[in-house]
Amino acid sequence: MRMDGSNDGGVRPTIGLHLDGTGAWPDLALREAKIVTDFELAVLPRGTAQGRPSVVLRVNLDDGQVVIVQTSLRLLTQALAAVHARYGDDD
Repeated sequence: MRMDGSNDGGVRPTIGLHLDGTGAWPDLALREAKIVTDFELAVLPRGTAQGRPSVVLRVNLDDGQVVIVQTSLRLLTQALAAVHARYGDDD
């Protein structure tokens, strides 16, 4: 997937879903990690190889670097449905 909304067909997004994130990434104890709470979200209407929507998250780091995470709307919706089924609404 590319930021222009096109897809060369060679990328299949995945999401590693941890419904209980306690201890999910033990390697972070050995690394420097940045906690970022502000990000931008964009939708590419035809971002997948099949012409379906994809979702892009942009994280701007303090050092000027930018991290882009892209997945299909379908995959993100399924992951969020699993979270919602487990925990319900955040009211």
